[in-house]
Amino acid sequence: MNAIDPSNLLAQILNKKQKLTADDLQAFRTNSAAASQLSYLSFRMDIELIDAIRSLDEAGGKLVRKTNWLTGVILAFTVALFFVGIVQIVVMVRHP
Repeated sequence: MNAIDPSNLLAQILNKKQKLTADDLQAFRTNSAAASQLSYLSFRMDIELIDAIRSLDEAGGKLVRKTNWLTGVILAFTVALFFVGIVQIVVMVRHP
């Protein structure tokens, strides 16, 4: 089994150009003792903050999708009732 030095692992993760994944954040959590340059508590809180923001972003995305769906349903009912109203007006005018 080829074990990677924790400080090298953290450096590899920090040098990535793309967003951190959940696995990257977990690697930070399990190897946080190797972050000797930084205060351990500050480093740990930064990791937890990143994870919390990610969770909030996912929840916000779900909320936006649900709101957009509900807006579409309301629009469909509005259009349907508009046409029902037009039909009622036509029926009322033609048959006094």
